[in-house]
Amino acid sequence: MNSTSIKYRMPCRVFAYLLREALINVLLKTRCECIALSAGIDTAVIAALAKYLGFELKAYTSFYANGIPRDLPYVNRLEKLLGIKVNYVAINNEYIRKKINFIKKCVNVT
Repeated sequence: MNSTSIKYRMPCRVFAYLLREALINVLLKTRCECIALSAGIDTAVIAALAKYLGFELKAYTSFYANGIPRDLPYVNRLEKLLGIKVNYVAINNEYIRKKINFIKKCVNVT
């Protein structure tokens, strides 16, 4: 049996506790108060834990201005629920054209 096939068996509440503690440790270690908020479960949990720890979050979310902003209702709900200020960044074709070289550099594409 190789290490990739090892299965961990534990109650969900134990796994949830261990995951919560690991995330809290990372938040306390990094002290980062900025989050790219997509309103998915991952960023929602991290934002909620950061607020629980007393962080003053600076949240940012982006959306494609020429499309249907499907995630914005969820971001709005999180903004109200957590009492955080979300900065909305509209992305359009002109913005992409202006930033394409920077984006390629960030993701290491030439």
